[in-house]
Amino acid sequence: MGAIPREGLCPPVVWSQAEWLVAEVDESDGTISEFSPEITLALNLDWDHPGYYESEAKLDVTFRALFERTQQTVLIPDSNARLESLVGGLGAQVLRFGERGDYIGHLQAAPAQSSTLVLSGLFAPQTITVPCASAFNASNALAALAAATTAGFTLCAEPLADFAGVMRRQDCLYHSAGLIALADYAHHPEELQALIVSLRKDYPGHQLVGLFQPHRYTRTRQYAKDFARELQRLDSGYVWPVYAASEKLLAEGTSASILSQLAPGSSITAWPQDNPDRAWAQLDVCSKQSPTVLVFIGAGDIYKVAREWKARLLESLLNAPEAFSLEAIQPFLTDGTYLKQAEPLSNKTTLRVGGAARWYAEPVCREDLQVLRSYAQSRNLPVFVLGRGSNILVTDEGFDGLVIRLSHCAWRQITRLEPDRMWVGAGVRLKEICGHASLWGLSGFEFMEGIPGAVGGAVRMNAGAMGGWFMDVVESVEWLTPQGELRISSPAELDVIYRSTRGLQGGVALGVVLRAKAQQTPAEVEQRTQTLSQKRKSSQPRESSAGCMFKNPENNFAGKLVDEAGLKGLQRGNAQVSAIHGNFIVNLGQAKAQDVLDLVKEVHTRVQAQTGIALEPEVQLLGKSWKDII
Repeated sequence: MGAIPREGLCPPVVWSQAEWLVAEVDESDGTISEFSPEITLALNLDWDHPGYYESEAKLDVTFRALFERTQQTVLIPDSNARLESLVGGLGAQVLRFGERGDYIGHLQAAPAQSSTLVLSGLFAPQTITVPCASAFNASNALAALAAATTAGFTLCAEPLADFAGVMRRQDCLYHSAGLIALADYAHHPEELQALIVSLRKDYPGHQLVGLFQPHRYTRTRQYAKDFARELQRLDSGYVWPVYAASEKLLAEGTSASILSQLAPGSSITAWPQDNPDRAWAQLDVCSKQSPTVLVFIGAGDIYKVAREWKARLLESLLNAPEAFSLEAIQPFLTDGTYLKQAEPLSNKTTLRVGGAARWYAEPVCREDLQVLRSYAQSRNLPVFVLGRGSNILVTDEGFDGLVIRLSHCAWRQITRLEPDRMWVGAGVRLKEICGHASLWGLSGFEFMEGIPGAVGGAVRMNAGAMGGWFMDVVESVEWLTPQGELRISSPAELDVIYRSTRGLQGGVALGVVLRAKAQQTPAEVEQRTQTLSQKRKSSQPRESSAGCMFKNPENNFAGKLVDEAGLKGLQRGNAQVSAIHGNFIVNLGQAKAQDVLDLVKEVHTRVQAQTGIALEPEVQLLGKSWKDII
């Protein structure tokens, strides 16, 4: 795909052994002529790339030839006269999508960052949510669903539930009651018109301010008058210098060509690059004339300007003296990011005890994760990243800070990169890795079955079981440093030791590349996985626990020491040292965190008194420090 998924975690290229290959065809350089698809989906057709197609007729010939090479079905919108003129007499069937098409979709509602479509016609009747704003994004979603249905797939209840949209397609940068900031890829006059008309409809009563960067000198020369016409739909705005791409300068194709076509006294002016401080001040003035929609438009590097604008706005918040506030930070976060005060944590840990987090967040993307961390750090608020909740003990008083959990579907992606490697997001459960490994015949991950954790925690703790260690099958880790720098590091660079990855201290793992130790048949991998699973189940308790409570001392085993001290079955309140495995403390149903802490202290004291060995807790304590307990 040519676009980058909005959450930034799913790659635009995915390798698989599926029957279908889905590709975005590029007409800009003529390579479109090399494709002979089973199904062709055309969303629209406007004369573009005049440096390659000297006339509209040449572009029409190119698309007609593509349709003639299509073997099964051509899909087009139900209201595009130009495409309609090119599909007559084809050998392939022609199907249409839209409100009056073969695949029918009625746009029922279009809130700020989502839409609702009612499907009928060749679709099985259903109503779905599209996680994108605007009518034309909804139309694109309808087209994708039509293509999937034509290919023989059955739509699930919410087929786009895991789709976060793509970057720079009405990408929401900031959203408050008085100011909405968006970024969009529009770089053709027709796209510009569709965008502005859509914004007028979606945000009635708002002032519309745009910052437009033309793309390519040849396109600007060809459409200068058309760009000027469409830009005058804005209340005010700025034209940025042309993004050249690979082209050489054309004097008649610069931004000045557009500005010269504007009406006298137009509120659209050139961006004053010679005085950026004045430019930012002007933009700030426009933005404060509430209510306002500010949109950064173009296919070049205008997104860098958008990022700088957002960074400046965020910096002003970080430097403000006010305490951590939901109302202050929420406008910077993507729709779908969950942020709440006083969120209970007991139901988010495997031990099922403990109090609430003062603040709790589930970000949908890397940028939101970093915004939340930066904001908390600016308020001296401690931050803890929670995975699936194993290996964690939350005190009854809870955690007086921000708990971040990477549980959104964006963090739970598993992508096979090549026959023996896979990309796995930080929120993926280790059990899911085993399932994919069995399906693909990849050996070396079987020990993970039954470890009640997710990838992020497995990286941080170097999770292990049955003689296997997580970091032994990791090729690289993508992570954020405490300062917010994105890095990709090998295990050797992260100082991995027993039950700890010290180089990740203070950082956040976003995902890993795993490499199999061998390739076998799926049946062989599944058999070994089940063998280890049964062994684990027979030697470990079924009740709720945090996993192994203590680290194994050198040349010894914590569970063995607890057993020899006669402490199996020891109970305080509703917490008990497991009768099956001495290194587990289980919740018998209604335990409090203090019950568990009392047991840990007593086990530590009695084992040390009998053996001289001071057991070190492996489970992380959230809300207090272990040194204050034992």
